[in-house]
Amino acid sequence: MAASPLSIPLNVINSHHAIANPFVPEVVTAVDALHLEFRAVDNLVACNTSRVLRAFQNARVGSHHFGGSTGYGHDEAGGRGALDQAFAEIVGAESAIVRSQFFSGTHAITCALFALLRPGDELLAVAGAPYDTLEEVIGKRDSGGLGSLQDFGVKYREVPLAEDGGLDWNSLMSAVKPKTKCALIQRSCGYSWRRSLSVNDIARAIKIIKVQNPSCSVMVDNCYGEFVESIEPPMVGADLIAGSLIKNPGGTIAPCGGYVAGKQKWVEAAAARLSAPGLGLDCGSTPGDIMRAFFQGLFLSPQMVGEAIKGSFLIAEVLASKGYKVQPLPRVPRSDTVQAVQLGSRERLLAFCEAVQRSSPVGSYTKPVAGATAGYASEVIFADGTFIDGSTSELSCDGPLREPFAVFCQVVTAVDALHLEFRAVDNLVACNTSRVLRAFQNARVGSHHFGGSTGYGHDEAGGRGALDQAFAEIVGAESAIVRSQFFSGTHAITCALFALLRPGDELLAVAGAPYDTLEEVIGKRDSGGLGSLQDFGVKYREVPLAEDGGLDWNSLMSAVKPKTKCALIQRSCGYSWRRSLSVNDIARAIKIIKVQNPSCSVMVDNCYGEFVESIEPPMVGADLIAGSLIKNPGGTIAPCGGYVAGKQKWVEAAAARLSAPGLGLDCGSTPGDIMRAFFQGLFLSPQMVGEAIKGSFLIAEVLASKGYKVQPLPRVPRSDTVQAVQLGSRERLLAFCEAVQRSSPVGSYTKPVAGATAGYASEVIFADGTFIDGSTSELSCDGPLREPFAVFCQGGTHWTQWGLVLGEVLKSL
Repeated sequence: MAASPLSIPLNVINSHHAIANPFVPEVVTAVDALHLEFRAVDNLVACNTSRVLRAFQNARVGSHHFGGSTGYGHDEAGGRGALDQAFAEIVGAESAIVRSQFFSGTHAITCALFALLRPGDELLAVAGAPYDTLEEVIGKRDSGGLGSLQDFGVKYREVPLAEDGGLDWNSLMSAVKPKTKCALIQRSCGYSWRRSLSVNDIARAIKIIKVQNPSCSVMVDNCYGEFVESIEPPMVGADLIAGSLIKNPGGTIAPCGGYVAGKQKWVEAAAARLSAPGLGLDCGSTPGDIMRAFFQGLFLSPQMVGEAIKGSFLIAEVLASKGYKVQPLPRVPRSDTVQAVQLGSRERLLAFCEAVQRSSPVGSYTKPVAGATAGYASEVIFADGTFIDGSTSELSCDGPLREPFAVFCQVVTAVDALHLEFRAVDNLVACNTSRVLRAFQNARVGSHHFGGSTGYGHDEAGGRGALDQAFAEIVGAESAIVRSQFFSGTHAITCALFALLRPGDELLAVAGAPYDTLEEVIGKRDSGGLGSLQDFGVKYREVPLAEDGGLDWNSLMSAVKPKTKCALIQRSCGYSWRRSLSVNDIARAIKIIKVQNPSCSVMVDNCYGEFVESIEPPMVGADLIAGSLIKNPGGTIAPCGGYVAGKQKWVEAAAARLSAPGLGLDCGSTPGDIMRAFFQGLFLSPQMVGEAIKGSFLIAEVLASKGYKVQPLPRVPRSDTVQAVQLGSRERLLAFCEAVQRSSPVGSYTKPVAGATAGYASEVIFADGTFIDGSTSELSCDGPLREPFAVFCQGGTHWTQWGLVLGEVLKSL
């Protein structure tokens, strides 16, 4: 058996330098003890991701589905139907309705119950008392005549739990009566101190119910249970399930909404309760940004749920070791993403929630206060410093102020060979996440910063400044400008170069030829007089690479001249067959450059390098860095934009190039949905980059074993998220990209075609079945149709996604 992937010290060496351990000793011990459980969760993620991917492919999901709709929703381009179809297949249902119009999980469950029940019917809760927010829906707590089930003549009973906190199987055997038309099964524990129900428990209960009354429908409150197992309740006979998109199936990025899924006639009835009888499933508008978030969030859900399960294991392991009662117990299989801890006193419950809030990326400076909350019978305290209000798929906790004062936290051969590398990446993610979290807290990021702005951008509520401040601190810069108005990384780099250079100056590329799209910017390839640096009188030279593919240190020692006012360092390999540069390499180059000409500024093209190490180029002397938000720092969800960061005077000059001299940093509007995505994407970036690095290790390990040349080599430290593979022929390059496209969640039915692309010198082929057009932080690959016919792979929201894709690639090659 391979050694445990978590059995090495946490302060392992990664990417050229030691990374400080960000965890307290109790957490270190717990993580090492949980290696088997964590590995099982990764296997679950792979299984569920495969299921979601297959459903997206069967629904022929394409980017046209993200356009959204207005008014009645009749103008939409098939996204609503594709989403419903994919969701239904994922959960094993005949039909599904996934809509932004559901206010919450309680709203979706209400629609499902009203679909199933009529006056004179009986509702039976078979897992004890339901969640607090359903009490007024049912009529167990007076709704004031506002339309509870009881108001409509529906009777209610419940089967109390057994003494061990599970279902009372003996009582259930005789609980279902002829008038019992719906049995409600709550999968999660809610605010009860009980075990959550596994799908096997639900299957057993359904059999017992149906034997007593075959016409009794079974409705499952599925909140917190989605993707925690490899099957869902409709697969074992549930007639309907319902839940919230700001819980598990929204993947932390769906901003609202819910779902009902199951038998088609009952889904149609739930849709009628959501809107009105006769309107059916084919109405209701959804803005495009929300529709895309629904698709992308659903695809991300298996990964995010997997991380939440790991978090629940960790909470149980640490707090049980301190003598607290936990539910579920440490190291037992999970049935939902909730981890409950009995704290025993009001004071401890408040202190726990306050500590969680202080450690949150949003509103860390606020103090959660217990109080009355709509739908809850008791005072409740919530710690939810989340990007989406009320999102419990993000790290959060809450609890009722009543006994027992419990807090509820939501929290292969090649793979076996890579356990040390994967463990090192997890430590890197922890270190970088800690850095990002600290920057968010120092910038006092709050939900008011997500409001966005219009027109000139003068009406914004501080989000622009908070984002710039946090980004600058994260990368170790004096200043930063992070804007949606940057078209791409090339655009951001162009603004940075024009900030630093004037007529008569010289630009020196010290890492060989720059990326193809910069050739017309520099004037190395004719721009047709459209305003290249050469058009403005800037000279250009480059230092060729050494024979080993690294920087030519000897040549660099004498390359910088008095007129060299900017040295350009490209961190990533681009389309060159060379090693990408580590931050240590960049630091060494900066010293050599500054010794020769202290007034020469150093500009680093940072694309694909952010968060791959625990430090960034400004921390070692770079004057400016620039990059794209649809690469690493956008966390796969920023829909556009770029950044420039570094010395304040140069950032201001880059801002003037982006807009106009005199406008400064305090202008430019950004819609609220984009502003929130920028903050949330930046916070997610360390995690997403970590998964991309694991994917690159896996690609190198597998394809090197098949005899292909790879760069970087297997198991060596990474300096960017790009993994290059020499395929040797045009046919293999095309076949590789076609296989990746077939394995993508978006546009899997399309065939990538090589052709001319703006900014590139050669024909290029792209396989990018991504939610964001051109996003290379999502799983994608591309390559120029020229010798040595190398494919450049990058991105991936979880390493298991590349594991699935490689199977298709190997068949094609």
